Amino acid sequence: MASSSEAFARFSIWKNLDTPLKVTMIERDEPEIVLCGRIDALDEGASQIGIISSDRQFGAFDVDEAKFFIERGRVVVSRNDAEWLIFEPEVGE
Repeated sequence: MASSSEAFARFSIWKNLDTPLKVTMIERDEPEIVLCGRIDALDEGASQIGIISSDRQFGAFDVDEAKFFIERGRVVVSRNDAEWLIFEPEVGE
C-alpha cells in the first residue's frame, strides 16, 4: 500500500506530462466503466482528481479515505473493498 502523497506524486507526473490515461471505475454489482482522458486538476488536500475526457467532458473523483496501490505503470485506488479506480496510461502512448 502507498501513501496518498506517493499516489498524488504519480498523478502530478501524469498531469505535467499530459499523459493520456484510461480510468477504469469498478463498483461491486455494477458494470465496469472506462473513461479515457487526461488529468486536468489535482487537489491532494481535498482528495480530488479531475479528469477531462477526450470528448471534453470533465469528471472529478473523490479519493478521500481510500487506499492507494502503486503498481508498475498504474495506480489502483480502493475504497471499502467495493469500489476501485484504476488509472493507467493508454496503451500505445
